[in-house]
Amino acid sequence: MKLLIPLFVALHVSAQNEFDPKNQNHLQESGQMFTVQIIPGEKVSKIYVLGKESAKIKIEDLKIEASVFVGQNEKKLTLERKKDFFSIHSPLKGDKIYLKLKDKNLDKIDEFKIKLVP
Repeated sequence: MKLLIPLFVALHVSAQNEFDPKNQNHLQESGQMFTVQIIPGEKVSKIYVLGKESAKIKIEDLKIEASVFVGQNEKKLTLERKKDFFSIHSPLKGDKIYLKLKDKNLDKIDEFKIKLVP
């Protein structure tokens, strides 16, 4: 599936979980190649990855490493690849989340350090 900005990934989630830029609990950050949207949940959090116009990506070609930080302590997170997003089956509790994204077909890496809303 090719992803382009401003064409967002078709979200196959219920209306209450769709990304809402006005919702302060939903987080969005842009890097050189990708834009990520994080929708924190009590049990499952979702990470949507969008490609910039100049970089066509396929979600199956993405590799994501994720960690959450509480102070200086780092906890690695396990991500599960879904059809058009990645899910984390643990609460996002901490000061910030660190994401490292790499497309196996591109020679670029985007890294994000996103402050989590308390």
